[in-house]
Amino acid sequence: MTSYGTILIPVPLEQAASVLREVCTAGYATPAGPRFCLAHPDRFVDGNGVFALAGPISAELGVPVLAAFQYDGDRLELEVWRDGVRAHRYDSWPDCDDESAPLRMPSRGSTCTAASARPASSSPPSSSGPNSPPSRPARPSPRPSLG
Repeated sequence: MTSYGTILIPVPLEQAASVLREVCTAGYATPAGPRFCLAHPDRFVDGNGVFALAGPISAELGVPVLAAFQYDGDRLELEVWRDGVRAHRYDSWPDCDDESAPLRMPSRGSTCTAASARPASSSPPSSSGPNSPPSRPARPSPRPSLG
């Protein structure tokens, strides 16, 4: 399995290209139909993860953007950014980063543990990590495990 991040931008690539060149340190972008494009930043470059870039891209282009990060098929994080501010967040496994929460046992060998979901350092996620959002909203009440 593979982990990757993508930003869906509701403007044609020709319109977004100059902003992406300015904001994104490394990666690539592709058209996604006549009115959308996808940015695929290189997450191994500090400060270049999808959640770190979504705010500046939405602010510069003046449109909402959807940032998505998929962890080895076991976890999906989505954020909607408008005018540089995170408007919505979804995490399919919100307890994954919480060392005090018991880890659920997924049906097929998950790589997600409190340590593996973080950047190489063992410190908690921060805005400087490659894929971590600038801040975390209050965690909802625990959901039952489906596995």
